[in-house]
Amino acid sequence: MRALTLYPGWQTPTSDLGEPLLLPTTQGPALLLFLDADRARTYLSTERVTTHAVHAISGDLFASIGGPETRVCIEPESPYELQIGGDRLASVPQLAQAAIIEAMLVDGRPVEMAMLRDWPHWLGLFTEETDGRLQLALTADREGRPLAAVFTAEDCLQAFEALLPPDQRQKTRIREVKGAQFFSQLLYLPLAGVAFNPAGPVPSRAFDKQWVERLVRAVPELN
Repeated sequence: MRALTLYPGWQTPTSDLGEPLLLPTTQGPALLLFLDADRARTYLSTERVTTHAVHAISGDLFASIGGPETRVCIEPESPYELQIGGDRLASVPQLAQAAIIEAMLVDGRPVEMAMLRDWPHWLGLFTEETDGRLQLALTADREGRPLAAVFTAEDCLQAFEALLPPDQRQKTRIREVKGAQFFSQLLYLPLAGVAFNPAGPVPSRAFDKQWVERLVRAVPELN
């Protein structure tokens, strides 16, 4: 789903004003997206749909649509047809944001430290202790030093949670943590640093405590 939102070359039928159209599909009206313009024009001529143009749009369009009745249909009437609507579509904008964050961390994109620090959707996995306190889940670096485990999306958190012993897994609690406050608190814990998505499925990346301090202060990262 993240990859869908990051693709920059979707082709969609538009009105003469350049606005994307909702057109009929087997499951009801939907925004139609195609991988290339020729495929879009072929589909439209076959379906006898009158439209003025086929325009390229970025996948971030997903972030601007919503509502329980909204649907997106990718490559309609093909073996690769995918229809997205309802709750699945509602989750796409945040997945798109997570993908951008992940790319900053591991793909060599310029790191906007303030954006990482202030992103409000970081996830932490906590274990509930017998006294009711929540203990942040930790991982370790190659030298065995403790690192805070932090996640960009729920699938990454679940991959880590699956590695825990069953008795510990039953006590876990998922919390969305606000970046600025959370990373500031990490500086006061006896940790060597932080590990983002340490169990995948996206590439993991670990940073030392000095990096966390730069993050809190939003000091530009040197790439």
